[in-house]
Amino acid sequence: MKGNWFRTTLIGCICLIFSYLSPVSIAAIQCPEKAWTAGLYEHGVLFFDGRSGIDQDIINEIRHRTGCKIYSSLMPRARIWYDLEQANLDMSVSGVETPERLLFAWFVPYMQMKNIVLLSPEVPLSVQQPEEFLLRSDLRFGAVRSFKHGLLHDTFLQQLTTQNRVLYYTDSITLFKALKQGRVQAIFAQSPVYRRLLPQLQFAVQPRMLDWYRQEQGVPHGLVLAKASFTQPDVEHWRLLMEELKRDGTLLKIYSVYLPQQEAEALIW
Repeated sequence: MKGNWFRTTLIGCICLIFSYLSPVSIAAIQCPEKAWTAGLYEHGVLFFDGRSGIDQDIINEIRHRTGCKIYSSLMPRARIWYDLEQANLDMSVSGVETPERLLFAWFVPYMQMKNIVLLSPEVPLSVQQPEEFLLRSDLRFGAVRSFKHGLLHDTFLQQLTTQNRVLYYTDSITLFKALKQGRVQAIFAQSPVYRRLLPQLQFAVQPRMLDWYRQEQGVPHGLVLAKASFTQPDVEHWRLLMEELKRDGTLLKIYSVYLPQQEAEALIW
């Protein structure tokens, strides 16, 4: 009796373990006959040189685990959002959810990124807080149009906008060039971005970095799935897959390739 009970219990435990290691999310994601299309955009170590980065590694891992074909390509950010809305693109990466975007896309977060402020040497050391920057009418701030930086960050930018002190740029590298060349004296940036662009652009003097809004959490970023290509039940399977990548340490392993350990851990959503 005891032997039979032990064997039954052991078999049950083994089945439970294999069930945990092989979640239904993978089997439930149905691959279409035609490859999915994914738009990637250059943004620090998230995607660079047209073939490398965190987002590329995540797409590769999705291909590996699901067995699905995904055709990924470098695209301008504005074109990605347009094509998702027009049902000309199936998915994208590192997207931020907004009410407008929810009309045509689902979002499955896999990281959070927090913005800190980068101040050029032109900004006096006495300027330590956003309120002090606001008082200096000679200082301008740079930003990428349509980026979501965080509630407090964006409220601050709105205040500067009313004073005509914000210059907008099309992408991160153009923004960083503006900071280097002195066209703006401050920008918001995330560690996956400044870790690559500061050395790449060879700043003569490194910007001063401050966390103006310590109380604010990072902004969720994740997979963007076109509603024209995926149903809500589909999205739940994708959510399970991303949770699996987090649970088994795959996401942290990918982040750690490109960032110091502490910054990699801070990306975990």
